[in-house]
Amino acid sequence: MSFWKIHWDAVIEGTAAGVIASTLIAAWIILRDAMRNFFLEQELRRQLRTAGCGVRVEGIMAEIKNLIGKEFVVRQVVLVTDQAEYSFTATGEVSSCLKPTKTKFTKEQRERLKKGLCVPVGPPRFYLPSWRVEPTVAGFVTIKPFTCHCFLLPAGLIAVLKGKNEMPICLRIMAEYQSWNQRTMIIQQRTVGFAAKTVKDRIADFQPLL
Repeated sequence: MSFWKIHWDAVIEGTAAGVIASTLIAAWIILRDAMRNFFLEQELRRQLRTAGCGVRVEGIMAEIKNLIGKEFVVRQVVLVTDQAEYSFTATGEVSSCLKPTKTKFTKEQRERLKKGLCVPVGPPRFYLPSWRVEPTVAGFVTIKPFTCHCFLLPAGLIAVLKGKNEMPICLRIMAEYQSWNQRTMIIQQRTVGFAAKTVKDRIADFQPLL
């Protein structure tokens, strides 16, 4: 009887230890995935809220980069004003991009930045876009890692904005991505700070051309 009592005590202790270990491992996996998904979303939001803008003959061009190493889909790019919203159209133009290197500015350049003035970084580049990726029928664009896609706000919509005397506020970007545990997620992010100011400046630069 003593032998069987000791044997079953060991089985119970081993089972309990196994259950505890399994629970701890499962909790660690859940916590790990939650942290990875949190940082993935934060990095994607950072990419979207710093989206840049430029001026072309056709209108205002927004550039959305993917430096997070995981593809995502841009569903919508919208200019938000104090009265309405204006949708950008995917141009299909694609270029490669890398993570920016840290640039050391001179004292004069830092003074210009404090005043909100532009500072050239590196030599000017001139090229004709050769890569093109057509958007889906719905207008969605899949942005592969380390690529940059362009979206156009045509001059006709800017003319409407000017005619109504609307005040640009920012860009709002809707994106879809797969979390690390393969769940489809959708987020909306507005440009902020310098990126939001750039949108206003580029529209102000383009309006005299209308």
